[in-house]
Amino acid sequence: MGHEYDIFPRPIDPLFERGELMADPVLLAVPAAGPLAGNAHAGRPVRLDALAGQPFLAPRSSTSCAEMIQRACARAGFMPRVVARASDFHVLLSLVGAGAGITLVPRLAARNSPAGVRLVEPAEPVTRRIFTVSRRGGERKPAVRVILDALAAEATGFTQPATTAA
Repeated sequence: MGHEYDIFPRPIDPLFERGELMADPVLLAVPAAGPLAGNAHAGRPVRLDALAGQPFLAPRSSTSCAEMIQRACARAGFMPRVVARASDFHVLLSLVGAGAGITLVPRLAARNSPAGVRLVEPAEPVTRRIFTVSRRGGERKPAVRVILDALAAEATGFTQPATTAA
């Protein structure tokens, strides 16, 4: 399996085939006690350009998830002021809940967010695409087909919205 962000596509070697599993929208995680949390209650998206100067929390700089945050903010006209990095989204969300900053996080990674976190849609959508990768023609092999079908079936179960803890 692999993933890519619509603002940071990843090429696939022609020897392989890609099978789309799902689209996973990226959400803005903000402290529930902060001023941006009101948008979550009102159902209003947040413009990313309004976040210039805010403390950002991000994954390790060598990851596609960190690059997604950089590109989303650059598209909005600023570079994020990253104050902390962690390799786990749950750690980043816990830091958001503690009031340390804000972050962009795929909805699947935000499922069961810790207390003190509100999830808000960004006005400039970003989508993570999750897909399978197999050798070209490999899906004709029964064992590979079973795995690909099982992954596709599981992916359909993740269309529910993420929970938002207060």
